[in-house]
Amino acid sequence: MKHTKKFTIAVVGAGRVGTAMAVMLAKAGYRISGVASRNRDDAEQCARLTDADMISTNPVDVAVGAKMILLTVPDEQIGSVCQIVASNNGFRRGQLIVHASGALGSRVLAPAAKKGCHVASMHPFQSFATPEQAMQNLPGSYFGLEGSKDAVALLEKLIPEAFGGKVILLDERTKPVYHAAACIASSFLVVLAQSAVELLIQIGLEKEEAVRVLIPLLRGTVANVDLLGLPKSLTGPIERGDVLTIREHLQSVEARRPRVASLYRELGLKALDIAVEKGGLPRDKVLEIRGLFERPQK
Repeated sequence: MKHTKKFTIAVVGAGRVGTAMAVMLAKAGYRISGVASRNRDDAEQCARLTDADMISTNPVDVAVGAKMILLTVPDEQIGSVCQIVASNNGFRRGQLIVHASGALGSRVLAPAAKKGCHVASMHPFQSFATPEQAMQNLPGSYFGLEGSKDAVALLEKLIPEAFGGKVILLDERTKPVYHAAACIASSFLVVLAQSAVELLIQIGLEKEEAVRVLIPLLRGTVANVDLLGLPKSLTGPIERGDVLTIREHLQSVEARRPRVASLYRELGLKALDIAVEKGGLPRDKVLEIRGLFERPQK
């Protein structure tokens, strides 16, 4: 892999996120000077994909000498790993220390900041099912960025260059809200798909077939949101005010999958709010539908 004279980067944590980001950074011309991971096999795989100079199970080994250190370990380990590296003289003044957590801010990197490092959180607003899929999805994605002034200035240039990404500047205090939005749009979409699959299984479809049936609908919905925006992209019986259909939904689902019926009720109330925002739904229909959703279960 051909490298330019761009600065060196050490990767600590060679899971899906770390590996995908490391590969894209290497392809953009940054030299991966080292990869550290508790699982040596993961470190070796990431190193092979990036032509990294060294691998280790000790983050201190790869931190020394790198211009930027990318901490892509689980959220609960970021603070402790940072403290370990700081306590063992792995940081030096002027280094850029970055973690990729969506919920945590740069304050968790305080041990590095005390050593004179520039610190930041750089979270890709994207789903990482596998490193390969992540690399396909990342170009054009947004990155939530927060940290010290110098770190943010540097990363605002690196993100579009290495990842083809766009930047959202965040306040550390509101990062949990930002990350909750990501979970609702991504993780909870999987929950909704699973719930729909469970209902399709009830009518005789096999799970694999049910998933295939849903995919075109999911793609069409995302395309509508992209094309029409919100709330115009909302469709379905709630948006139409089809009380009879909604009542039949609730009765049928309640009898077969009560927990899915509870989800239907809660999401139905939110869908009703969106339908009202969209306009055109008579007030009497709004009240009748809301009554169906809020009526105590028998």
